[in-house]
Amino acid sequence: MIIPLEIIAAGRTDTGRVRECNEDAYALDHARHLYLVADGMGGHQAGDVASRLLVEELPRHFTPPFDDDVGAVLKRAVAAANAALFETARAQENRRGMGSTLVALYATPQQATLAHVGDSRAYLIRGERISQLTEDHSLVNAQLHAGLLTPEQAAASPNRNVITRAVGTHRQVEADVTTFTPEPMDRVLLCTDGLSNLVEPAQIWEIVTRAVTLGIGVRRLIEAANRAGGNDNITAVLVQFVPRPRRFLHKLYWFFSRQVAQ
Repeated sequence: MIIPLEIIAAGRTDTGRVRECNEDAYALDHARHLYLVADGMGGHQAGDVASRLLVEELPRHFTPPFDDDVGAVLKRAVAAANAALFETARAQENRRGMGSTLVALYATPQQATLAHVGDSRAYLIRGERISQLTEDHSLVNAQLHAGLLTPEQAAASPNRNVITRAVGTHRQVEADVTTFTPEPMDRVLLCTDGLSNLVEPAQIWEIVTRAVTLGIGVRRLIEAANRAGGNDNITAVLVQFVPRPRRFLHKLYWFFSRQVAQ
């Protein structure tokens, strides 16, 4: 029996305890089923501009329904947003070099599609497990995969925040795309490294699964990162796939009615 699902979401961002400016941004675009988190970079508040421009620009190039594969459409939307950021940086001297990470989720009851650039992450919380759905585009992660660093050395590396891919810093960028089939009560966390660097996956799972609502969940995740030092901006978006009560009960009644009839 297929359980009808609907999608709910909540997001929150915080400057943290050290930074003066919040260069993170997020968007909950329920009409497009699109959820975005971005972590900007660049001097003179250019990072703030980059992340905000990215979450505003990308949805303009991503409007359902689609004639093509959703992953391909999402990649093209990232490329279009990248071009907008790159041209803005070229045109304005004080924006030169600005860029942003990105993690984007297109969520429907039938399929979830992720695109990411940089080290902002997506986690899937399913039942008793939490798994990382994205792989950081970072110098430390590349060194880790090459066997040049141990996990312990990577965690303590002074280069852990150096990313190898970003939106807006070059004329072209390639987003990594992955898809999965959602299950009832799945939760997806999109977050910046201000959260993932300070809160371990096991603690994330505990906070999210204990929270009564998604809004409480994102607030408590940010509080945990601030308690751990809050040395960067912190952004969290939670998306959950929940059964539609009326349609689910109707299908349940129909299913058991058939069993009895047989």
